[in-house]
Amino acid sequence: DFVAGLGEGVDKRMSLNLDVDPALAAHGLAVSMGKSRGVGSKDASVYVVASKAYRGSFLARALDANGTEIGRSKVDVEFAADDAQYVNFTFNDEMDSQLVRTYALSLR
Repeated sequence: DFVAGLGEGVDKRMSLNLDVDPALAAHGLAVSMGKSRGVGSKDASVYVVASKAYRGSFLARALDANGTEIGRSKVDVEFAADDAQYVNFTFNDEMDSQLVRTYALSLR
């Protein structure tokens, strides 16, 4: 139980606050979770489920407590119908990940 509780605590600490653009749902895409790639990491990962085929780009913007953008990462993706995958975003080394409060995810 201790190990399971410890794992849950780490999972919660690595979870991201996500603001997902409704345009994803209009394209048959749903985000089920987002996580940091590790303590102190500048990388983020979101799990995306596609009910329809989609090919394009995702944009993740890192926002501070005031809603000001402090980082940006764009990733090209391709999903088949009834597909799912983790989408990994890498932010610049200059971004201070400790200042990030929310990630805004949209299509490009």
